[in-house]
Amino acid sequence: MQRGGLKGHPQVEWAGFCDVDQRELDSIKKQHPNAWTVKDYREAFANRASDFDAVIVDVPDFHHAPMILSALQHNKHLYAQKPLVHQLAELRMVRDALNARPNLVTQMGNQRACNQGRMQSVEILRRHQLGRPIEAWVWTGGVARGHYFADPWSAYPPAKPVPDYLDWNLWRGPISTELPYSEDRGAGARSGKRAAANSLTGAATCSTCSTSSTTCPRLKRCSRTRRVLPTQATPRTT
Repeated sequence: MQRGGLKGHPQVEWAGFCDVDQRELDSIKKQHPNAWTVKDYREAFANRASDFDAVIVDVPDFHHAPMILSALQHNKHLYAQKPLVHQLAELRMVRDALNARPNLVTQMGNQRACNQGRMQSVEILRRHQLGRPIEAWVWTGGVARGHYFADPWSAYPPAKPVPDYLDWNLWRGPISTELPYSEDRGAGARSGKRAAANSLTGAATCSTCSTSSTTCPRLKRCSRTRRVLPTQATPRTT
């Protein structure tokens, strides 16, 4: 459920957008002139929480847990991309936050796992129509840079100057290790997220993260305007 999936929906109005890339914010402003934009998602919760009712978290994976917890703390409905967390401790915090807000509507983005063919295949297995499954084998291989993921054992790309349109400090967010900028890691790049993920405590490869942005639509229900907020990379707290 990216922005494209909600575009033109009669029950959705975009309230605001957060992104660390000024180019993205400029583009969004042209598409949604009535929506506000900020670079730091914390400003949205601190100053504009009354403007929106739901949040879409579609950012690099290591930002997921802080944004999810912020949204739940502010009593916002939530759609968050996979993986929800990087550490078991984060998972426990999200679980407790969900238990404290049982009336909120939440969903994790499963993308291709929700394709009709795959869902039908799961149903076939559940009904034992091919016999009772007793074992499953899963395998994977390295992926070339420029695709969704980077090979976890590939070398880090050389550091480059940070572009003036990008707030690299906000993009790194909760990462405590110094992480030089490169186009392979930066906002908007799908590959190279492994470099950022491994800067956390033992995290392995990240899953797909299309941009460093989050989005806020407004949901109209029962003649009452409901609003949603998108988010971007978590700012550093130092």
